[in-house]
Amino acid sequence: MFIRPDHLEPSSWLEHLPFVFWLFEVAAPARAVTLGARKGSPHLTFCQAVNRLELHGECLLVADHKSPDAEDVLTLADRRYGALSRDLRVDPRRAAKQIEPGSVDLLALDLDIDDEDMEDVLDRWIDRVSERGIVLIPGINRHEPGCLAHEQFAKLQMVYRSITFHHGDGLGVVMVGERLPELLETLISRWSAPTAARTVREVFARLGRACADQVLADQQTARLRSADAQVETLIQDRDDRAATVAHLTTQLESRDEALKSLESDKLHLAEELADAQGSAHSLQTELAQLQTQLSEKGAALHAAEHRSQGLEAQIAERDRNIQTRFEDIATLTQMSEAASLERDQLQTDLTALEARLTEVTASLTQAESEKTRLEGVIAERDENIQTRFRELATMTNIAEEADRQQEYYKQRAEVYNQRNEDKKVEMKELRKLRDKLTRQLENTSALSSAEGKRIESELQQAKVELDSSRAEVERLRTYAHEKEAEKTEVIARLQADFDRRTLEAEQLRTSSSEREARDSEVLMQLEARLASAKKDKKSTERDLAELKKLLKKREKSLASRFDELGDLTAAMEEKDRELQSLREQLNPTPAGDQARARKSGFAGGRLPLPGLGAKSEKRREQLRQRKRQEETIAEVESSELFDGQWYLKQYPDLANDADYASKPALHYLKFGGFEGRNPSPHFDSAGYLEAYPDVALTGINPLLHYIRDGIKEGREPRPQ
Repeated sequence: MFIRPDHLEPSSWLEHLPFVFWLFEVAAPARAVTLGARKGSPHLTFCQAVNRLELHGECLLVADHKSPDAEDVLTLADRRYGALSRDLRVDPRRAAKQIEPGSVDLLALDLDIDDEDMEDVLDRWIDRVSERGIVLIPGINRHEPGCLAHEQFAKLQMVYRSITFHHGDGLGVVMVGERLPELLETLISRWSAPTAARTVREVFARLGRACADQVLADQQTARLRSADAQVETLIQDRDDRAATVAHLTTQLESRDEALKSLESDKLHLAEELADAQGSAHSLQTELAQLQTQLSEKGAALHAAEHRSQGLEAQIAERDRNIQTRFEDIATLTQMSEAASLERDQLQTDLTALEARLTEVTASLTQAESEKTRLEGVIAERDENIQTRFRELATMTNIAEEADRQQEYYKQRAEVYNQRNEDKKVEMKELRKLRDKLTRQLENTSALSSAEGKRIESELQQAKVELDSSRAEVERLRTYAHEKEAEKTEVIARLQADFDRRTLEAEQLRTSSSEREARDSEVLMQLEARLASAKKDKKSTERDLAELKKLLKKREKSLASRFDELGDLTAAMEEKDRELQSLREQLNPTPAGDQARARKSGFAGGRLPLPGLGAKSEKRREQLRQRKRQEETIAEVESSELFDGQWYLKQYPDLANDADYASKPALHYLKFGGFEGRNPSPHFDSAGYLEAYPDVALTGINPLLHYIRDGIKEGREPRPQ
């Protein structure tokens, strides 16, 4: 009766297993047969009783071979009890023929309560029961439509002696045999007494409820383990989410920093772009001015070249005229003097040209040195632009000076032309003089030979002087041509340098345009990256909000699970109290009952149910949790930042709550801190969690975190 069942499972037999153990101990059946197989089959209990009580008997399970529950029962019985368990895998109606009559001491009916073949099965097996035989029929308390167990038990009651147990689904015990064990005969004889029957029923009902409570406890333990596993999963999920949130927060901060850097770069590039655009505009304006000046200078140079060609033609004409003049012997002396004067003038002009050439050479040398200096610092683009334009202005001045020289040469050419005109007039006068002298010579042919020799000598001398003048004029002409070539070369070099500087200015303008294009492209890329970063930031914020909602939902679910666990713990404590009360009621047993109790395997009236004499590990864990909770409450109550009276006064709904009016610190730890309630005027719960989101993610009470860690970390109790 007091053997703890090895296999407990919800069924119609569960609360009657203690009576089955007692029945085996009293009757010691040689053959116990179970008809049918359902979950929680008594066949396992029969095998355990035979094994535990060391009886000489067999346990037979008769069930259809198609029954899946029979397979499970037999597998478990074979594993636990081996040869003690036997089976017949045929229909219970046909199996009766294989059992000899009067060989079954205990027959248990484990058919479905609505099985229509129940009556037929009983009729076939009733004659197989021995003179010591007993029939057990469970489920007699169920009177739903279709339930046949109570009807069959009622029919057997009319024929045989019986006793009934009403706890659980009920159990009918039919005494078919006439030679029952002494204790059973005693029980049946006293059963008619209401007090005795009630006492026995209460004892076995309490023992049966203990089995049911054990099943419930096992189920609750399984549920608790499942809940613990779910809690662990949720905690792991929360930690993973917290790590994800921290990672996302780090990424968000990194992206914010990158965004700030990009914005700073954008502003810097915008400023550089504005400066470059201003410089490019200024350069374009100056370039247009230079191009205009260059066009004007080119036109002036072209006109100067045209005038030079005219002057050269005039000089050639003059040379021809000079040649004609030198042919006139009569004007040799005047031409010699004029040549001397012209030589002096040309010498003066030559000196001026040499001085100008020296100046031009110095200017060219300066330009070359300036060019070398510019080439050395050309990498510094922004600083050298103005210098280059100043050099360009200098070159322009040199070109203007060349134009002025051309104007000067033009004026000299006009002077030469005027002189040629004067020479032409003089030539006419000389021709007239020659004609006159010729006539005079003809008239004076009679002059003396001495006079003729003198005239001839003078003519010879005049020819020598004329040749000398011609050579000098030729030398001066050659020198003038050389200087003209040098001037042309200088002008060409100046023009080439001007063209090179113009090309450099154009390249600068092109480089500025390309840089402006690159800056625009970079700016567009930065704007695109900025837009993408803002989009990612919004997406991250949405994900973070969803994670926070999910975390709150999980925390609420955890709180609900812990409440269920608390209710379950309270129910288990209540069961423990009931069992303790049952021990106290069973303790004062009579002497005869004590003897039977010793014979049955218990002494002193106590029920040696396993697990009820000492605290279970779970109970100790609950006590440890309660102790930790009390220590935490004491830690909060001892803090200067918690004022219980102020808390109850500030929140009158708690003052009217019987559970928390005497323990305001407990309410604040479990609910108040997370509901935004303040423990005193000196601590802001909601502000603390909002200012420090890492604390909110841990799920710890804000004041408890501040007491344990926040003070050391320098956190504020009322953050702004």
